Amino acid sequence: MRYLLFFAIVSWIGVAHAQQVIDFETIQDSTTNTIVTPQEGDPVWDQYFIDPWNIVFTMKDSNFNFDGYPQIAQVGPQLPTPFFAFDGPVTTYPTNCGQTNGDEEDIPAANESVGCYFLTDGASGVTTANQMLFIQYGVGVQAASAAILDIDGNEAWTVAAFDTTFVTALTVPIATYRVCSSLNNGGIPATGLYGDPCTTSSDTGDGIAHEFTIGTSNPNTPIRSILIAFDGANVNGTVPATNVGLAFDNFSPDAPQPPLPCTGTVTCTNNNTGAAGNCCGCACNSCCSNSGQSDGSDSWFLKFAVMVLLSFVFIMTLVVLTRTNRG
Repeated sequence: MRYLLFFAIVSWIGVAHAQQVIDFETIQDSTTNTIVTPQEGDPVWDQYFIDPWNIVFTMKDSNFNFDGYPQIAQVGPQLPTPFFAFDGPVTTYPTNCGQTNGDEEDIPAANESVGCYFLTDGASGVTTANQMLFIQYGVGVQAASAAILDIDGNEAWTVAAFDTTFVTALTVPIATYRVCSSLNNGGIPATGLYGDPCTTSSDTGDGIAHEFTIGTSNPNTPIRSILIAFDGANVNGTVPATNVGLAFDNFSPDAPQPPLPCTGTVTCTNNNTGAAGNCCGCACNSCCSNSGQSDGSDSWFLKFAVMVLLSFVFIMTLVVLTRTNRG
């Protein structure tokens, strides 16, 4: 029975970990407390404020004030509102997401694994460049990952992580990431919302899902909120942009954490390639020891083991001598 219980617990942990990614293909109905298939235009805010996610979605305006909630968008044009987020490549028009016609609205590129639903901003149509997606955590994490679709033209997005859930224009992020369209014709501003330069990526373009990860290696300052803001330009290079829509998907609120640095004084032996505070570029006693290097943190254990062994030998010697003398 205990073996069965152990197997059940391990299986449950594996399922819970697999459910970390939010793909918006299903959503919790707050009225019936059941998991349902969403509809285009459904607002999303606290439906994921449950284990294992514990997050809340809202929108902020350009002044960092509350500006409603993001919405569910469905792949393909849906009448009477034909599109919510972007124009994609019509040549890859899918057939399994309930589209009402064959136009290119909200069509991802082929093989992007975004399913039939994703998250978009709080207004119908692609006219909300001043809205920013804001994600708040009930429990802090070390890293998060997601995908932003259709970064083309002169588009650019900044992702910022904070160690507080209360964020204003003056709040300093603990980590930032900015991605710019590879199709940039020179109209994208050189620096983003938090001063980051453009980072171009080959996985940007018409209907393509750009995947990113943002995180912190400091366990004392976990991520407690994330802001996603558009800081690109219109097709003609003018700013502020007026014709852009967010398409956000495959969100992992708690992505694999980066290695934590060693604490205290660190000394790498052999190649001595490490630095104090971060031995060999990895966590203590992981790749350092595996590569024949050491951060010195295991020396106390070796000394302790030697002392225990010597004490045992000493005690056994006394026992033997005592029995010999009695004989």
